[in-house]
Amino acid sequence: MRPRVGAPSTYDAYGLCIASAIPLPLPSRRGTQVDLEIRRGSVDCDGVRFADLDAGGDDIWLEKGWGDARVVLRFAELTAQLSTETSVIVVDASGTDDLDHVAHLVIDHVVPQWLAMRGDLVLHAGAVQAPSGRVVAFVGESGRGKSTTTTALSQIGWGFVADDACRLVRTAAGHDVVPSYPGVRLLAESRAALVPDLPSRPMADGAAKHRVTPNLQAAADRPVPLSLVVELGADSALQTHRMSLSDATACLARHSFYLAAAEESLAAQTFLLASALALDVPCLRVDFPRRWDVFPDLAAHLEAALT
Repeated sequence: MRPRVGAPSTYDAYGLCIASAIPLPLPSRRGTQVDLEIRRGSVDCDGVRFADLDAGGDDIWLEKGWGDARVVLRFAELTAQLSTETSVIVVDASGTDDLDHVAHLVIDHVVPQWLAMRGDLVLHAGAVQAPSGRVVAFVGESGRGKSTTTTALSQIGWGFVADDACRLVRTAAGHDVVPSYPGVRLLAESRAALVPDLPSRPMADGAAKHRVTPNLQAAADRPVPLSLVVELGADSALQTHRMSLSDATACLARHSFYLAAAEESLAAQTFLLASALALDVPCLRVDFPRRWDVFPDLAAHLEAALT
């Protein structure tokens, strides 16, 4: 049975307490000061200047627009209004009754964009913590296996930190990864190979990917220092290539959620955040064969890179 939309509930995600009128696939919490409020309502796009920043041609899945004291995100299924002055997001999902997909867009896309608008660097990345305590974030193009790699390593003794969206907070010592929320999104083949006994739930009606909560016994429950960023490369022999500073900056910018309160400051903000991380944390490209038995070797390879 689908959750019913009612009074706001509070949830933990990305180090925030979120009060949401839209049911989210997250553990609920009570009695904590709210950091972000998500409301249902209508969004008027009059006076909003839209610029396509995520795709070209006819394949536009997300448009971003700027108006007075607000940024508007327009998906095919919903429109979200982000205030530049208050911690409130208004979601207009009147065009769909697929609450699972609405929840996915809100928690996996809208909230990370809101964090980016507020000045955080948020990577399209999964992250795990090695037995040594050091943290690795995985970036890569869609389909390269970020969630699969994160899940596989978490099943062989690495601690789970985040799947798909990593909020990074700059500290005096470097950059910390803030744990996102429990759960990963996996295709059927990965679920069957890695977590066959765990229940799952579709991300949307008819979606190929399902949400699963893997072994989280060693999951991080507070911000942890980031030690390494790995871009997942091609299906080939296990090998590592160290990126130059310029290549690392471009890679991090390319794999980030990018949004600013004003359109004209977007490029500068994205470049500065990416370059600061590239200066602090080594970035590698790692190629490895896409076989289910490769992950212990990959874990050993990454442990060596962390020393």
